[in-house]
Amino acid sequence: MAPEETIDGNWWLPDRANMPILGKIKYGPMIGAELILQGVLFEKPTLDRFTLWGITAKGKKVTLFNCLQHKMTLHLPGFPGSHNSEVSSVFGVVGGHFRQIEDIKFVKVSVDFTYLRHWVGVTGILGTIASNKIQITQQAPPDIDLGSIGNFGLSFEFAENCSPDWGNFRLTENCVLTLKTSDPTEYTLFEKIVMDFQYFLTLGVSSPIYSLSVIGRLDKPREVIDGQGICDNYEIIRRNSQANHEQPPITAHDMQFSLADIQPKAGHYFARFVEKRNRLSPVCDFYFSTMYNKQMYLHQRFLAVAHAVEAYHRAFIGGKYQADSKYEQGVEKILWQAIPGDIEPDFRASLKNKLKYLHEYSLRKRIQDICGMFGNLLTPFFGDASDFAGEVAELRNSLTHPTPTAEEAPVLKKHQVLFVKAEQLSLLLELCFLREMEFSDEAISKIASRSKRIAAIRLNRHRQPSEV
Repeated sequence: MAPEETIDGNWWLPDRANMPILGKIKYGPMIGAELILQGVLFEKPTLDRFTLWGITAKGKKVTLFNCLQHKMTLHLPGFPGSHNSEVSSVFGVVGGHFRQIEDIKFVKVSVDFTYLRHWVGVTGILGTIASNKIQITQQAPPDIDLGSIGNFGLSFEFAENCSPDWGNFRLTENCVLTLKTSDPTEYTLFEKIVMDFQYFLTLGVSSPIYSLSVIGRLDKPREVIDGQGICDNYEIIRRNSQANHEQPPITAHDMQFSLADIQPKAGHYFARFVEKRNRLSPVCDFYFSTMYNKQMYLHQRFLAVAHAVEAYHRAFIGGKYQADSKYEQGVEKILWQAIPGDIEPDFRASLKNKLKYLHEYSLRKRIQDICGMFGNLLTPFFGDASDFAGEVAELRNSLTHPTPTAEEAPVLKKHQVLFVKAEQLSLLLELCFLREMEFSDEAISKIASRSKRIAAIRLNRHRQPSEV
């Protein structure tokens, strides 16, 4: 991960190169940028966003997008001091000047993710102990090819580092996801693949994943020394709400699947995930909200994964009790005509909206269908699929449409049930993701058998009251 840096520089609006303002910038790959300027860019307060250019004391060009000027200090005439202001940016590039984000084009982008090195599970550091001698060697592992997505070639690249010191010799290595194209391509297109891989890695690691640094390169070297092209790196800086997140230790045993589990077809599985990403989008929105927000209330988590299950069924299974045309000309028409004409307009509008969707499958039906995709694999942990589906539907309804006496229900009982049902639905969704990535039934069964969720379900399921 690239370190955060604080440095002086000159800053100006792209069309005011002759009016630079001295200022200090603090920036980093996950904190965006904060500027303290010895002057103001705009004399009057404004909420308009703007692009800012600069050059640091080290000679690095910087572009900051979507900037906002705030905390202006305007001294009155005759008073000492000068105008001051602060500027913040959530996205920028260190290494060049660009007028708009679409102008940022690279042929190579390398991304470092949390837990990527652990998930890849490959090391070039080897050690042997013999008698009183310890011998350690280090060599960067060869790149691992991940095939291609559209015009992008993907691979894992490794780098080794050593830090010799008196009485201490430290070896480290790093692994990054690298995307390459033959022609300069907009960074936003790289970013889309990067986000897809972040979600893919989150599924594998079973823990939130964040990009720690993003480095881009152009196709032309800045200079050539001894026949070797020297290319400038362009560092992407953006503000991440989880910039200070912690990374608890993790092992392959904690993961749903690692690179070793999907080799030599790792590229195939990721390609299938990307291929279905648009259809999976609403499912991912609900499911990953529970992964990336560990502070989410338990009932919110349960409702989110229940919505994700519904979204998955709509996207990949589909079906209705009756086709739209048949329902509209039959049952819906009959029911609508049976509604008295003298009821209140608001009540009438509410009934019309409800009638519109009565022919769609219920949550109970959708869960039963999805459970049926996995045969008897889930029976030991869910029980009868029909009973499980009914319990989830009733619990969802009790949360979204509580009865007047719902507050009298034991809180502990509801929390126990919510936790187990949320774990069960999350497990169901994870197996659905694996299925859509074309994992075999044997592989899905193997992954499920070691799932941390199954361990939690086993531990808590028999401790809760049997009724919802």
